[in-house]
Amino acid sequence: MVSALHTAASVRKACGWLGVVAGIAAIFGGLLHPAQFFHVYLFAALAWLNPALGCLLLGFIHRMTGGGWGRTLAPFLEAGSRTVPWALVFSLPLFFGLTKLFPWAASELNEQARAALTAHPIYLSRPFFIARGLGYALVFLWLVWASRRKPRSGWVGPVGMIVYVITVYLLSVDWVLSLEPGWFSTGFPVILIASEALSALALSVAAAITFELSGPEHPTKEGWKDLGNLLLGTILFWAYLSYSQFLIIWSGNLPKQAIWYVHRNSGGWHALLIAIVVLDVVAPVFFLLFSRAKTLSRLFAGLAAGVLGCQFLYIYWLILPSFRHHGFAFRWLDIVLPLGIGGLWFFFYLGEISKQKRKNA
Repeated sequence: MVSALHTAASVRKACGWLGVVAGIAAIFGGLLHPAQFFHVYLFAALAWLNPALGCLLLGFIHRMTGGGWGRTLAPFLEAGSRTVPWALVFSLPLFFGLTKLFPWAASELNEQARAALTAHPIYLSRPFFIARGLGYALVFLWLVWASRRKPRSGWVGPVGMIVYVITVYLLSVDWVLSLEPGWFSTGFPVILIASEALSALALSVAAAITFELSGPEHPTKEGWKDLGNLLLGTILFWAYLSYSQFLIIWSGNLPKQAIWYVHRNSGGWHALLIAIVVLDVVAPVFFLLFSRAKTLSRLFAGLAAGVLGCQFLYIYWLILPSFRHHGFAFRWLDIVLPLGIGGLWFFFYLGEISKQKRKNA
């Protein structure tokens, strides 16, 4: 117990300093390259909002379904959900870069942006867009409050789940789909929700093993196998949804929708896509098919951490090609900004874990 607390405190301190130093470097980068700064900031903010919102989602699912997996991961799901307010605070600078992020908000409109703005002049107006963004934040804060209510509050699970799905659906349309106004997909928000669940589950499993903390139900050997099977099923569900969207658009020969994939499958971006498929689907699925891999704690923790890391690559692949149509081009801000936001996010996350550790002592 003392060793785990000491480990969490040491890692937390390192994350805090990393966040501060990387954040200062990112601010200087923003002064030199403002457009590039906001492009990468959108990726970084969404990448760290992903596991935080995912913890909320899994908490609501467990309230409705029950099961030992939720009782085991309860401290980490609660800790992750309590970082949602901080993740939202880290997202606020995005409102100052709308003209650099969205074609419909730019001073010079391209053909697709002009058509979208003509079709939806009120919905795509900057004041309404900002109002919706602040509205989403208020809803998420309410969901965090609802998630802390006692288990006997039976309405929390189903109501929270419905409100969560609707809010994330609208959020994904505003902050991801409208990056390329000519592209739309009714299935994409569901893929993003699956990504959030996968990120949160991978984070919670890795943290549970690393910090030797579990909820009211300490997992047995069979319990770890169940968690491994749950992680395996979530990976396959996310991969199935992602491939289904691609298959429908590509086989349907829909040029306006297919261009979104062209941007992400050319100029070097295809190499990143292959890496995501191999490292986030093929490799973990292969190892998780073996029961022994789920009971070897270090291997399982490393596998879960790898899945979480690849989900960050996935968000990177979703966002950055919208701004780099000429191909993959690495920028130093691509590292500094995620480290800055991530260091500070982990600082607060590990603080919540320490509170859970002391509460269970």
